[in-house]
Amino acid sequence: MSTSQTLNSQPAARRALLLAFTFATLWTPAFAQSNLFGSAVCTATVNGNITDGNGIVSGHFEYSGTETWTMTGGMPTQGVTPTTLDYPATWTVSGSGSYQRISGPTSQYVTAGSFSRKLSVYTNTAGSIMTPENIGQQLGTTIYNDGVPDRLSYAIQDWPFPSGRIPSPIPIEGSSHNEWMVGEAGYEIVAQQPTAPNLPVTMDCTWHFGYFGASLQLVTVIPCRILDTRNPNGTFGGPFIAGGTSRTVPIPSSTCGIPANASAYSLNITVVPRDGGTLGYLTVWPTGQSQPNVSTLNSPDGSTLANAAIVPAGTSGSIDAFALNDTDLIVDVNGYFVPPAAGTLQFYPLTPCRVLDTRNPNGTFGGPSIAGGTSRSFPIPSSGCGAPANAAAFSFNVTAVPQGFLGYLTAYPDGESLPNVSTLNSLDGTILANAAIVPAGTAGAVSLYAANTTDVVVDINGYFAAPAAGGLNFVTSAPCRVVDTRNPNGTLGGPIMDGNTTRTFPLPTSSCGLPPTAAAYSLNMTVVPSGPLGFLTTWPTGQSQPNASTLNAPKGLVVANAAIVPAGTNGSIDVYVVQTTHVVIDVNGYFQ
Repeated sequence: MSTSQTLNSQPAARRALLLAFTFATLWTPAFAQSNLFGSAVCTATVNGNITDGNGIVSGHFEYSGTETWTMTGGMPTQGVTPTTLDYPATWTVSGSGSYQRISGPTSQYVTAGSFSRKLSVYTNTAGSIMTPENIGQQLGTTIYNDGVPDRLSYAIQDWPFPSGRIPSPIPIEGSSHNEWMVGEAGYEIVAQQPTAPNLPVTMDCTWHFGYFGASLQLVTVIPCRILDTRNPNGTFGGPFIAGGTSRTVPIPSSTCGIPANASAYSLNITVVPRDGGTLGYLTVWPTGQSQPNVSTLNSPDGSTLANAAIVPAGTSGSIDAFALNDTDLIVDVNGYFVPPAAGTLQFYPLTPCRVLDTRNPNGTFGGPSIAGGTSRSFPIPSSGCGAPANAAAFSFNVTAVPQGFLGYLTAYPDGESLPNVSTLNSLDGTILANAAIVPAGTAGAVSLYAANTTDVVVDINGYFAAPAAGGLNFVTSAPCRVVDTRNPNGTLGGPIMDGNTTRTFPLPTSSCGLPPTAAAYSLNMTVVPSGPLGFLTTWPTGQSQPNASTLNAPKGLVVANAAIVPAGTNGSIDVYVVQTTHVVIDVNGYFQ
């Protein structure tokens, strides 16, 4: 959402432009654990005539520039009753930008300095109006003014601070999720010549505001099967999900030991389309919320396929699953997220790194292939990829390169019995990848079991360990589509990605409310290839492309895979494709 306004400065009167909020309540935050944030990208254009000291026009100029601003701050504190927020919270506004001459006799580039100002927020006694105390005060920073006639000076005159209505009454307890809002604003820049009146400025700003949700940490569990609709009818059994319908899965009521206070789950979702028919898509989301415009996985040719997913808990800890076409559904769990407590784990991102590849010569992290009906153990901390000995779980991308039919492959902690779960399946022998959070076993090792002979490639992008410096907490967000190259051309839209090319996607600039402080993202990557796709790789912007892959689509069909991707420069990620494909990226949370 954006606004474009032409602002004519009056020397004796400054305008304070208030932010117009549009609220879209998705989840209600736990205020005691939340912070507000906002981010904006603004574009300004100045047009005017250059005059001499006698007011005679001697030329025309045009300047254009972009500014990036962020606001961060705490929530007002809960008052005497749960519905009253009556204590101030402080926000800091900071930004930078640049202006460039487009036409005219001057040649300077105008670079903004770093701006910062603290603002206070308070609410009235009813707890329903959020109002800034000092709307319209100047930041007081001159961007450019060298005192030479016929050159421009730019100064921020007014700051549009948010003013809007928050829900009342406000549930305070029992939720650790987010409420998001999107707003828009313009603000005033004065373009002033020393010898001429102030000039009109066109300013276009797009703002995104939201709450930082509660910080969560991981608790691992031995992989466990929650639901299998191929079993007899029951809460965690049949029937299959009929096309166009959804099913609620009350995860805390399963036999897998998941507590009622879990705020999100680390799951592996497997579909077995009925009678080999097509499955356009399956979507999983928290019960009680509207079905989002995202997908969890697709099986256009009716193959049995799996995909990992971190799914926020909904009403009574349940999740919903919608299938566009008839399918059986299998749900396995390997962990859950709760507020920090004894024994919980933080995430530590790593540069994507190849841990093992059994296609290589025989060795600890090389060949031979995993023979059907056997397992191999891999001591991950010895791999050289940076996972320490105290890692309690690993964030992997597991790729199977079968030598034929592969009923299933299972990753599990070394030293434990083989669990009744699967990580991926490839019944037609196609190369397939799936993300997996795998608990560490004996001496940090993990085991891989293959029902049929296959090669296996494992890449790592991070690990979970006890809280310490550099550790990150997880924050759930509403499932949201960040990128879709099938859309019209744009930063987060088209065009299609050509083969052997890389694109940078600045995720915090999307409308999904991702904060600039996010250090890693929980994503679902989907490709819609024009033909066979050898592989897609994603990594943090600013780093070299790693020797790792995120997904493969050798049949040229729509394929999805989850990925935890560290944020790079300006919060961006890079995506490389070896052949031409559309790319769709959904987000369900972030680490900070």
